[in-house]
Amino acid sequence: MQPTPLALSIFALLAPLTAQAAGGAFEINQDCVATGCFAGDTAGFPVTITQSGTYVLTSDLVVNSSNDDAIDIQADRVDLDLNGHTIDGGGTCTGTPVTACAGGALGGTGINILASSSDARIRVHDGTVRGFGNTGIYGGNAGDGTVLEHLTVAENNAHGIYFPSNVYSSTVRMSDSMIVRNMPAGLIGLPNLSVENCVFFGNQSTGLRATGESTVANSRFEHNGGLGVWASSSDATALDHNMFRHNNGNATQWDISGALLDMGGNVCADHACP
Repeated sequence: MQPTPLALSIFALLAPLTAQAAGGAFEINQDCVATGCFAGDTAGFPVTITQSGTYVLTSDLVVNSSNDDAIDIQADRVDLDLNGHTIDGGGTCTGTPVTACAGGALGGTGINILASSSDARIRVHDGTVRGFGNTGIYGGNAGDGTVLEHLTVAENNAHGIYFPSNVYSSTVRMSDSMIVRNMPAGLIGLPNLSVENCVFFGNQSTGLRATGESTVANSRFEHNGGLGVWASSSDATALDHNMFRHNNGNATQWDISGALLDMGGNVCADHACP
């Protein structure tokens, strides 16, 4: 039986709620925000992810409301592919290191990870999060297996990236990313961190603050207003082949409260390495 014109019209109206990109991923784009991008997501920002699965941006997202997040992740086992696009809160920061940020979604967060499970396994990758009055990426109670990679996180007003809790003694991995000109810190992580091939540049205070057992390798810390790396716990921190240059942390490049495992190859271009 051929569908009637009425049935086709109804299907066309419902299509934005279940739009899927190639490979079965659910689409997120500026157009579908107005109606809700898929089941469980209501109209307007934030786009709310309530089911496990793969989600892909098919356009830039511009948040035009002062207190809204762009994307809230409320489910475990979510792969969020920014697909080369930008999540833009509209704010800007001035100075290198940053001295002030203004404008944009003043109370909003770019990506808010609200999943709270030891098995959360959230992956966010391949795009830019910038210009939010709150945090660029907020990690919530990140579970083991949370991964951030191939990202640029820039010009956010309440840290570039913030993982506030370690209730699951979890490990978060970040690689191949730029954390640039955020205020105050580039990345603060209470979980155990594995950071590799990243650049921390021009953040107002510390480039990277770690509070669990962490490994930082093959990364660059430059023109941050405070320390390049501050590990403020009794746990061990391993530094392996990192570059430190023009950071302003009281004439030193890093401050490790616990055991320092210097794996070698760390280079300090101006102040002496501790």
